[in-house]
Amino acid sequence: MKTITNKQTQIATRLDSTGAPVFATYGDLLLITINMAPEQGFSITDIRTRLKIAGEIESGKGGDMSFEDSEITVLKIAFDKFKWTAVHQDLVDLSDILNTL
Repeated sequence: MKTITNKQTQIATRLDSTGAPVFATYGDLLLITINMAPEQGFSITDIRTRLKIAGEIESGKGGDMSFEDSEITVLKIAFDKFKWTAVHQDLVDLSDILNTL
C-alpha cells in the first residue's frame, strides 16, 4: 500500500454560500482526474477500479489516502493525461508525489 497525505491546496474550485473560495484537497483533484473519461471511454473493469479508488479517497478525506500499487498506476495515468485549465504549483507537487510512489 502507498499513502498520500490529503493536503489542502491553494486551488479554488468554487465559492461557498458567502462568496468565499473553497480550496481543493489533493483528494478532490484526484477525484476530478479519475472521473474524466479517456477518449475510448470506460470499461466496466475501469469503472469498478475507479469507484474503489474514489472510495479510498473519500475514506482519507481527513488525513491519509492509501492505495494499492495498481491503483497508483491508474492515478498516475489519469493525472498525467488530464488537461488542466490553470497553471498552479500544487498540481506539479501532486504530480511529483504520484511519480515518487
